[in-house]
Amino acid sequence: MTDANNTNRVQDGATVDPGTQTVSRKGVLKAGAAAVAGVAGLSALGRAGTAFASAPARATGATSVTLTMWSQDPLYVKFFKARAPEFSSLHPEYNITYNITQIPTANIFPKLLSTLAAGSGAPDIATLEINAFSTFEKGDLLAKGMVNLKPLIGNQYNDFLQQRWIPYSYKGAVYGVESGLSPSGLYYRQDILSKAGLKGPFATYDDLVTAGRLLKKKTGQAILLSPLVDIATFSQMFQQVGGHYFNANGELTLDDPKAVSLLTYLVNGHKEGIFYGLDDPYTPPAFAAYQQGKLASVLMPDWYGDQFLKLSVPNESGDWRIQALPTSALGGGNASCWGGTGIGVTKQSKHQLLAWEFLHYAYMTKANQIKRFQEIHYFPTMKAVLDDPAITGQVDPYYGGQKIGALYASVAPKVPVQYQSPYWNQVLYTGANSVGVEYNLAMLGKKSPSQAIKDAVAGAKKIMSQPV
Repeated sequence: MTDANNTNRVQDGATVDPGTQTVSRKGVLKAGAAAVAGVAGLSALGRAGTAFASAPARATGATSVTLTMWSQDPLYVKFFKARAPEFSSLHPEYNITYNITQIPTANIFPKLLSTLAAGSGAPDIATLEINAFSTFEKGDLLAKGMVNLKPLIGNQYNDFLQQRWIPYSYKGAVYGVESGLSPSGLYYRQDILSKAGLKGPFATYDDLVTAGRLLKKKTGQAILLSPLVDIATFSQMFQQVGGHYFNANGELTLDDPKAVSLLTYLVNGHKEGIFYGLDDPYTPPAFAAYQQGKLASVLMPDWYGDQFLKLSVPNESGDWRIQALPTSALGGGNASCWGGTGIGVTKQSKHQLLAWEFLHYAYMTKANQIKRFQEIHYFPTMKAVLDDPAITGQVDPYYGGQKIGALYASVAPKVPVQYQSPYWNQVLYTGANSVGVEYNLAMLGKKSPSQAIKDAVAGAKKIMSQPV
């Protein structure tokens, strides 16, 4: 890749990790001095657009500091806890206590919304899941409650894949550092396919249907989990062929013939019985179906493996494989994505500078981009490490010894951008005629795919006619 060999730079005569370049030492010292003097809002960084509330006052002895973090994902908790002692060793001037807490997805974002709106009770560091981000765009809550990280990221912005900054950006500011690329793949059970004389990977979605018919005829098993409620499979396929729910300007772009074609594909596969219908791939019915060998594959991003598959069906280690997505007759390549989480710093933090430094250390250094993949298998977003042997050479026994890093590296530059909108959550999930509602009606045979997309578009336009 273009920047794969530019893994180190020279600063003050020394070779350093590229992740140390975001803010000059002079800028950090200015911010710290201003905070100690009680005028943090006048710091150099504050004038650049990020007003730090304070940095811990430096005393002769070590200063005691507590950093709090909320996350919906237990793997983020695991990763940041592992980085905590390393970060503390870099800052002997502080005695840092870390309160890194997992809060269930259903609770964390309403809680964060309420604490940011109230002006108190928020953590130092918070996760902003990609689908929940739009709820924070309303009422300028991001600007009021979260630190704009863009001046701190500085030139290092270009060291990362651009498509993973955009989902956490709003009105020119950046409020989150991405937790992983979230590239999509087709997870498949080679042991099930072998019973019908089949073998992955599959080149095209048409090939998947052909294989599904043979599998059903010979074994009675389905080839693919096709969710009846969850829209992740449809959304990944839509983005793969160049579709988007919104464009770069936040305008609705769902009224697309490709959306109808893809929904028709999933509906027809379900009707024919070659796709297995369940509400979603995240809950016990899906895991029971895996255990019972009722289906052979599921289309999901990289995070699905460690967060769901390995935890729910550990006994199937060695049976699963992953491939890049089959290609579609509608165009596009073999890459897509779904999900992700930006992590940012709240303005309520009393130690914003130190919180940023911890976040930067964990997520924006070469060493820890690699560690994140090695420890929790969330693929890097830093260009310089995408083809690093520590990434591409890693073997995963759960997937039969497959080098999954090499697989994801092959599609990483082609992963599409996911454009945001303040209306995202309503249009996709909570609106009366949301994409989710209409998708479900089509999958259940209560509406044609074309009518479902038409009604989802009409519902979205109605939602978007209201002020943000």
